[in-house]
Amino acid sequence: MYFVKLISPEPVQLSVDRQNTQRCRMLAIDRRRTSDAFHARCQFEILGTGTQQSLFDQGPAIRRNHERLQRGEQISLQLGFIKISGAGQGDILVEGEVSEGQQIVNRISLNFSARGAGIPVTIGINDISYIDGKPHAVNEQVIAVDSLDFHRQGEQPKMHVTLNSMKSAAAGDGLLSNLMGKVKGAVVNMLIPPVPILRQGNDAMLDFAQAIVDGKSSFTFPLAK
Repeated sequence: MYFVKLISPEPVQLSVDRQNTQRCRMLAIDRRRTSDAFHARCQFEILGTGTQQSLFDQGPAIRRNHERLQRGEQISLQLGFIKISGAGQGDILVEGEVSEGQQIVNRISLNFSARGAGIPVTIGINDISYIDGKPHAVNEQVIAVDSLDFHRQGEQPKMHVTLNSMKSAAAGDGLLSNLMGKVKGAVVNMLIPPVPILRQGNDAMLDFAQAIVDGKSSFTFPLAK
């Protein structure tokens, strides 16, 4: 579980790992409201050094597509991880509607490239194929992310991703590789579909946004399952 202070003059430690000194601090929140809609923008910053990485279980997708995989087909664009490295600044945008006097969140967008001091956020995407009768990750890509977007959706929610760049996981970190990665990212932004995620994760992000709008002092993310 992750505990977040929504307005925090002192940065909150992000990890129990002693080698990770990343700390997060929420800054000013600007709230605007009309008779039928509202939005809020919250500035935040991450200080210190280290990496936070969340791994995603691809087992359910493999089980759902077992017959396709056995026929030699691939499952495309599966989310493998989200990683936050180092320090930087970002913005959280929350939007929703006002119904019977209550503010109901419908969208939260996390922008990691704010105010010229962006936070290095990457996600890992891969396809899945059967090789010698077993599932394997293939065509692995590492994507530098500008923003992640979560909407109120049905039973199978999807995360919308705006890319900064996209490179093969085996690519180097040279100037040409990075330039080609940005060009590829610009093209893929027009093509990449939203990434399926668990409903519990999508709901947790909307609940986090609701806590910001409601002016709560803190929020605890549920333990991932």
